[in-house]
Amino acid sequence: MRRYFILLVLAIAAVIAPISAPCDISLSPGDDDTDYIEADTGTYTSGDKLELTGNVVFHTESAFRGLTVEVRADSAVWDEKASVFAVHGCTTVTILEYDLTLTGTDLVANLVEKTGSMRDVAGSVRIDPELFADETGLIDRRYARFRNEHPRVHLIGGDLEFYEDSGGVLLFEFHHARITTTEPDDADLVLSIKRLLYAPNEFLSARGVRVQARGVSVGYVPRFKTKLRKGQGLVSLTVPLPGHSDDDGFYIKQATYLDAGKVSADIYSNYYSRNDEFWVDTFVYTDPSENSRIGAHFGRNRTADRWEERVGKTTRYDFYGWQRVELDWPFVQQVVAGANIAKIKQDAPEITSRSNHGYLELTTPAFRLGHDIRLLAAFGAHYYDYSFGDNEFLALRSRIKLAKSTPWGIDSVEFAHADKFGGSPFRFDDNFPENLLTATKNFQALPHLTGRVSVAYDFDLEHFDSLIVGLNKEFGSYYLGLNYDFARGSTGVEAALKF
Repeated sequence: MRRYFILLVLAIAAVIAPISAPCDISLSPGDDDTDYIEADTGTYTSGDKLELTGNVVFHTESAFRGLTVEVRADSAVWDEKASVFAVHGCTTVTILEYDLTLTGTDLVANLVEKTGSMRDVAGSVRIDPELFADETGLIDRRYARFRNEHPRVHLIGGDLEFYEDSGGVLLFEFHHARITTTEPDDADLVLSIKRLLYAPNEFLSARGVRVQARGVSVGYVPRFKTKLRKGQGLVSLTVPLPGHSDDDGFYIKQATYLDAGKVSADIYSNYYSRNDEFWVDTFVYTDPSENSRIGAHFGRNRTADRWEERVGKTTRYDFYGWQRVELDWPFVQQVVAGANIAKIKQDAPEITSRSNHGYLELTTPAFRLGHDIRLLAAFGAHYYDYSFGDNEFLALRSRIKLAKSTPWGIDSVEFAHADKFGGSPFRFDDNFPENLLTATKNFQALPHLTGRVSVAYDFDLEHFDSLIVGLNKEFGSYYLGLNYDFARGSTGVEAALKF
C-alpha cells in the first residue's frame, strides 16, 4: 500500500476546516526517525487532533528509554500538541525487548509525561529461565519446571497504569489482577492480586495476594517483593510457612517487605509454639548500586551453632555494608567485601559484646565440564573483634563445588574446609566446620512424583548437620510436597511452579 507523510497537511489543518485523508498515512510522533504512526485514513477534527481509522499502528523507540513499544488498534486519536495517543476501543500493546503483550480497552498514553493507563487488561510475558540460575549458572528446576523453551506468565483482567520512576525505569501498576503460570483455561493455581507493581527485568512487588488452588483460597500474602535479575532468584518466600522442629516445636515464619523511595525494610517474623515466643528481626537498607548495600539490622531471631543446637540472638544494633565486584579474570569472577559494626546479645550462655566483623570472598568462574556440568571454587577470610574478653577470631574458608543440571533440580557435591585462629564468645559466629561435605540428589520417583535427598556431614564432629528427604506431587500448575530432616527432626514444605 502507498504511504506518504502528511507533515504539510498538519500545517494547513491548523488554520482551515477539518479535512479527511481517505488513504494510508504515516507520520512521526517523536524526535526519533524510528517513531511513526500508520493508519488507513486520518481525519483532522482540529488543528492538533487527528482521528485515525483502520489498521492503526503506533510505534515508538524514543518515548521510553531502551524500549520499543508498539500499539495496534482499529481506531485511535493522536493529539500532536499534547503528545497524547488514545484508543477508546480495544487495543494491543507490545514491548518487544521483554516479549510482553497486553490487550485492553481505553488506552491513553502521554509521551511527554511518560504516563498512561488502560482498562480490562489481559496478556502474557515471557519468563527467562536464567532467573532461576544458581551461582554456577545452571538453572535450578527445584523451584520451577518449564514445559518448553519459552515459558510465559499470564495475566487476566484488571486495570493498568504505567509511568517512569525517578531513575527512568518503566513501571506497570496493575489493580485487581489475576496471575497464572499456565494457560488461564487450564490453570489450577491462581494468584488474585489487589495491586501489582512490575518493572521488567528489575523487580516485582505485590500487595494483597490471595492464593487459590482449584477455586479454593489456600493462602494470603499481605506483601510480596522479589528482584527479577539473572541469578538473583525469582521467588522470595513471603507466604506464612509452617514447620516443626525438636527444639522449637511448631513454628510459623513470615517475611514482610516495605519500600519508601530508595530505602527498604525487610521484616522477618517468627512464632515458636513451644515457649509461645514471637520474635521480629528487621533489616533497613539502601542500595547505592546494584552491587552494593548499606544498612542497619536490629531485632531478635533464633539461629544455630555448628553443633546445630538452637540459640537465641538479639541484635541491639548492626550497621553493615557490602560491595560486590564482577571481574573478567581467568580465575576470579567475583569479589565480595563487607564490614559490620554491631552489639549483640546471646541467650545461652548469656553474653553481650560489641562485634566488629570484616570479610573478603573470592569466587572463580563456573568452569564448564560438559553441557550441564559446572565446577566452581571459592575462598573467604572472616575476621571478628570483640569487646568481651578482648577476643579475636579469624576463619579462612575454602570450598569447591561440582554441580549438574537435571529436570528436577541441581545435583551437587561440595567440600568446604576452614582454618581457624583465636575464638569467638558467641556460639553462632564460629559456624565454620573444619571439614564439611554437602550433597544433593534430585530424582523422579514416579511419573508425577519427584524427590530430593540432601545431606551435610561434618567430618570433625562425625555427625550429620542435615539429612533431608523430600517428595513433591505434580498438579496442573505446580508441584507440592513435604520434606523431613532426620538430623534436626524438622519438617518443611517442598514446592515448585510449572511454567
